[in-house]
Amino acid sequence: MTLQGRSVTVTGGAGFIGGHLVESLVRRAANVTVIDDLSTGSMANLESVIGDIEFIEGDCCLPDIAAAVSDSELVLHLAVRNVRASIRDPKENFRVNADGTLELLE
Repeated sequence: MTLQGRSVTVTGGAGFIGGHLVESLVRRAANVTVIDDLSTGSMANLESVIGDIEFIEGDCCLPDIAAAVSDSELVLHLAVRNVRASIRDPKENFRVNADGTLELLE
């Protein structure tokens, strides 16, 4: 499948893995939108592609933020809370990991 010209949204795209994925998508000429609340990610992970993407700062669990994916042909959902955070606050971990997925699917 070619990604050239396709609209792709990456949640958690400012994270370490997300940033590398976004770089790869941009190299493949995809039209990339990144959604990230920057709670653990960093704009530094997107430094090399910031002029080539659309960046939306926000929580993918919120309906108005999740609505940004409605026109995307492909959504890559990488927004999660890490293991350390899940031990401290399992309900918040569940909210982002499970509720965020449901919100994006709807």
